[in-house]
Amino acid sequence: MARGIRRNILPFMILAVLPVTGGVLAAQEATWGGTVDSSGSLETTDDFDDPTWETSVSTALWGRALFPVRQDAEIAVTGQVSYTWSDDRPYLVDVDAFHLAGRYPGLFGASSVVRATAGRFLISDVSSFIVNDRVDGLEAELAFPAVRIGLSAAYTGLLLNPVSRIVMTDADLADAGDGDEFFGARRLIGKAELSLPELFARQTATVSAIGQWDLRDAEQDEETIDSGYLGLAFDGPIVPGLFYELTSSLSPWTARLNNETEQGLGLLLSTRLRYFRPDWLSSQFGLLGVMASGAGPVLDPFVTITRADVGIILDLSLQNIAFGEVSYSIVPFQTARNRVLRDLQVGVSSRTFFRVSTDEVPDTSAVDPLSDGQLIGTEAMLDLGWRVLSDLGMSLSGGVFMPATGSFGVFSDERPLTFTAQLQLSTSF
Repeated sequence: MARGIRRNILPFMILAVLPVTGGVLAAQEATWGGTVDSSGSLETTDDFDDPTWETSVSTALWGRALFPVRQDAEIAVTGQVSYTWSDDRPYLVDVDAFHLAGRYPGLFGASSVVRATAGRFLISDVSSFIVNDRVDGLEAELAFPAVRIGLSAAYTGLLLNPVSRIVMTDADLADAGDGDEFFGARRLIGKAELSLPELFARQTATVSAIGQWDLRDAEQDEETIDSGYLGLAFDGPIVPGLFYELTSSLSPWTARLNNETEQGLGLLLSTRLRYFRPDWLSSQFGLLGVMASGAGPVLDPFVTITRADVGIILDLSLQNIAFGEVSYSIVPFQTARNRVLRDLQVGVSSRTFFRVSTDEVPDTSAVDPLSDGQLIGTEAMLDLGWRVLSDLGMSLSGGVFMPATGSFGVFSDERPLTFTAQLQLSTSF
């Protein structure tokens, strides 16, 4: 996403004054801008039969006004609206963000900072696998040098159906494809997080608790689910340039269908290593491992709040699946005199997928229901990112998914190789 150019003029989309504590404050700083993003993608099999084309164009206008209150305290109003055209939808107008955010240093001591946000904002867990979507609600954080405490409460029922990624049940999935459903799934989400920055040897520990409550008025044969997520995470440097992240989440859930109740306990584990070498043409090496439990003798399926697709090509959600990723990126012309060449970045990555429990059949095409294999396949990608101008960027990516067949694989011989290619352009003003 290209950065918008900030302009120190009053934006047309943000109020220039704001009542505060009985008075009126003028905005100290007001910025605005816009972006235009377009993308086109192609997906096809190895026989190039019946290729799938998708195109979209999105225009967004954003604005931000900053209001000083007193001393270092400030209040900011931020908003963004967008218009999107795509092959399957001629128009989609959405409010991407609109919130009031306050920052108040020193409220609970000289080293404390209080932050609070009300409106539409992004909510995410530490791993970004459980929940990562826009919501409407409140969030607050109390930060000290040695501890940070955050609380959030949000509602998802005002997100437009075509853009909401809150999909947890078959009923949610059916509504997501229903053109008559204007809004997405109605759920309440609460999050509490305690973080201890640089607890020891520059290592940070985070404990979190997330709750999700389904507000659907379930009809016949419609499932509802309430779920919780107890998380523990660690991150920090190992040696100069090498960083790690470890996250774990235990998820008790309760599902109801036709007056019958089922309870389960899921587990999500992830680990990530990143190694940066600026002196090697800004090389970045990455390793990622993720495991989400499925139905088994000890654990049950792990159900995420936000639908998280595990691959670029592979159309599976993060449930009953494990995968490992190896990635590498480089800026090959970093020392070139030409600025345009200097901003070209090349990346390659590969992911290999497995199903955790053989009792569950992956929800995708050409699966062999009699197979005892656990290997799903491997996805390989090549990415090119290029900043053509300061306000114009582009990316080109392509890849292939190689399904696993035979005694170790889950697919029948009818599943072919799948290729994809995508071009994205982004500009700002």
